[in-house]
Amino acid sequence: MLKYYYDLGLDTPNDDSRFLYNQVKFATSNQSNQTYAFMVPRIKTVDDNNNLYYLTQSQKADIINRAAEQKILNTDIIPQDPIYTGVTVGLELTTESPSLDDIDDTYIVIERMLSDRISTTKIQHLVSSIFINTFDSDNVTLGQTININQITADILDIESVRRIKTRRVDSNTGETLREIPFLNIYTFNVVYPDVDIVSSGSNISLPYFKYPFLYNQTLKNRIIVEVVDS
Repeated sequence: MLKYYYDLGLDTPNDDSRFLYNQVKFATSNQSNQTYAFMVPRIKTVDDNNNLYYLTQSQKADIINRAAEQKILNTDIIPQDPIYTGVTVGLELTTESPSLDDIDDTYIVIERMLSDRISTTKIQHLVSSIFINTFDSDNVTLGQTININQITADILDIESVRRIKTRRVDSNTGETLREIPFLNIYTFNVVYPDVDIVSSGSNISLPYFKYPFLYNQTLKNRIIVEVVDS
């Protein structure tokens, strides 16, 4: 975990305000023999506007007090907030590194046959629901694997869906700038997205301190359904 903060470019982990807050409030003067416990709120983690929620100081203190009898005598339990990790569909241009600016111009393209009876709106709803359910707080954990293969399989199981593509377009003209088969996913630290953002078309294993959530809580406005001949 400490290496992660250094990799972000912070001179010391204490340069991060939340890390410093927990260290000051719960660590003793002895900085050795500390056990860091990453704690995620059970009721609410992230809202529709990507606001992040953390346990309060009193909630953390209560958890630590309840665990006091189970810890080693000379060890401090230091609560830590999760690294909230946004997950969404994104596609960078081949000459650029991934950026949050890419997201609004990246779409999931679903291909269907003209003869298929299911409506475009229904397909968009079902695809959006797969992402919402996958990243519902009841279904995610710290350090989990983002199973892009399973998400893809679930989408392909929808009636009439033939193929999936990820498409990046020009924000002004709508012209396709880049397109690849299947899904491409961005994962990023929402506090430091400029230095911690990953683009991947395969499963992503998060470290133990990262907690994933669906960025913007939906993809419904970035799903295109197109009719194909075969």
